[in-house]
Amino acid sequence: MPSSQSSSLICDSPAVLGCPNELNQVIINLIVNSAYALSKQPAKDPDHEACAQEDRIRIAAALDGSEIVVTVHDNGPGIAKEIAQRIFDPFFTTKAVGDGSGQGLTISQRIITNTFHGSLQLDDTVTEGTRFRIILPVAQNDADYRDLN
Repeated sequence: MPSSQSSSLICDSPAVLGCPNELNQVIINLIVNSAYALSKQPAKDPDHEACAQEDRIRIAAALDGSEIVVTVHDNGPGIAKEIAQRIFDPFFTTKAVGDGSGQGLTISQRIITNTFHGSLQLDDTVTEGTRFRIILPVAQNDADYRDLN
């Protein structure tokens, strides 16, 4: 089944404090995890209406008050509740040996918390797939942003 990726980003977004390369690392890690989950789910039956939609990863960003919220959402199998509480633990993985180290989400959470003073959350309110939310505080003024350069 073909897959698609889409993005919806805000134009003229305010600055956030942190390193763009590290934010890229986090988003890429979430995309790679989504793609892996989509590749491991059972083949979809195109004759069954609920299974007819293609695999999808959606990335969006929106300004919410004094925060920018970036979401990465896939329509894969989702994360079981009994596993969800452990996904940020170091070395925890559901992948086969050799497919993952269990460090991606741990490092991603550390980057968002320590570098951006934000948070990385698994959104447990979704009914389809998996959605992560990256919440980043907006820089309060241009001086905050310049201090990083």
